[in-house]
Amino acid sequence: MLKEKKAMEVKMAEAPSNRVAVVENLEALYGAKNYVIRGLSFELGPGEMLLLVGSTGAGKTTVANILSGNVPRLVKAVANGRIFISGIDPRNAAVEEILSAVALVPQEPWNGIIGDTVENEMLISKMLSGEENVYSSDLEEELNIGRLYERTTFTLSAGETQKVAIVSRMNLGAKLIVLDEPLTYLDEESREKLKEIVRRLLSIGKSLVITGHEKDFWGDIASKVIELPHGKVEHVKNFTAGLDIKETSEHPTIEFRKVDYRYYPSKSYIFRDLNLKIEGKGIFLLRGPNGSGKTTLLRIISGLTRPKRGKVIVSHPMLFLPDNPLLFFSKPTAIEEIRSFGSFPKAEEFLGEELLRKKVKEMSSGQRRIVSLISAALSGKPILLMDEPTVGLDPYYKKAVLEILRALAEAGRMLVISTHDKTLEKIADDIIDVMKLRCSDC
Repeated sequence: MLKEKKAMEVKMAEAPSNRVAVVENLEALYGAKNYVIRGLSFELGPGEMLLLVGSTGAGKTTVANILSGNVPRLVKAVANGRIFISGIDPRNAAVEEILSAVALVPQEPWNGIIGDTVENEMLISKMLSGEENVYSSDLEEELNIGRLYERTTFTLSAGETQKVAIVSRMNLGAKLIVLDEPLTYLDEESREKLKEIVRRLLSIGKSLVITGHEKDFWGDIASKVIELPHGKVEHVKNFTAGLDIKETSEHPTIEFRKVDYRYYPSKSYIFRDLNLKIEGKGIFLLRGPNGSGKTTLLRIISGLTRPKRGKVIVSHPMLFLPDNPLLFFSKPTAIEEIRSFGSFPKAEEFLGEELLRKKVKEMSSGQRRIVSLISAALSGKPILLMDEPTVGLDPYYKKAVLEILRALAEAGRMLVISTHDKTLEKIADDIIDVMKLRCSDC
């Protein structure tokens, strides 16, 4: 043990002083043989950005978790190779050392929130930093975090949570910032604001690692781009072949009658005297910017959130797919989850045996999302409520999702979907502008 410690000290001493991050021959695996990453190497100096792209399940989030010290502390994986971040190895450094060296904004932003209110989250992150960070205060104002201060964090939309998580991590003042698929839940305006924020961070000497599928979006400011290999997905021509989607002749309806809703403790209503009727089979999109109330509408329909006044009448049984796919699962593996809903003979061809046998906690967010959607498709429920069903998916899986959604609608289902994804407009039967439903003067 003493020899290993001395060897590590020597390696740290050899690391270049002008480099914030050095990664050499990184390997990551779950279990004894399940390699996710092999031979990954890169260096980052102050003001440099690495864009890490790859297909769903290629290991982008695994790399983010290794750099931030979550492996092996929170994520039970093995990471081999040399890792140097501001003088420490995050795999065995003290927590306080990691916080000052690297800040991670996870793809599922609620995993990065500690405080019960937005104000407390800001205070906690500033306290952990131990010093005044003027730049993060500017970010609070730019992302309009102040208007959320009184809100409890569990009532935030995914996009609002992502903004809060970003500012919270900036408060820590770390030299390396890791953003894991940061565009996932943001509307177009917020995406452009985040891009400008990243430019400014680079200009003041911060180093960034950003993961995602959007090479064109980040390409003009990335210093380096690495595409992780995958190649394990079979490109079948008909994604819905073998997926047992039962036909139905039901005529589902959802009706809001004089519904009022506001977030506690705010006294301002977001919906007041709302009357809305959705009826028949098809794909109905809820569109609007972050915080407009799309997820709130879905939660009110599902019964997870109760209106302050009025009622919602739902004609048929429904199933809700939340923006956090972990909340959907009830079985330990993908194959068990799918089989609990129905038969999918082409599951292995579509998803691959490796994914089917994976434990839910070992899946990427995109993999969880596609498995939950397949399960929902097999459920036979006449009404499906979906919150951001295409986020975190590569083009292959996104195409599959679009085909599955259209097949469900044609089979007689009603799909009510909250989304920022404009590609869904191509298959939608109706688009509901949530901002037009909001209470404008109360």
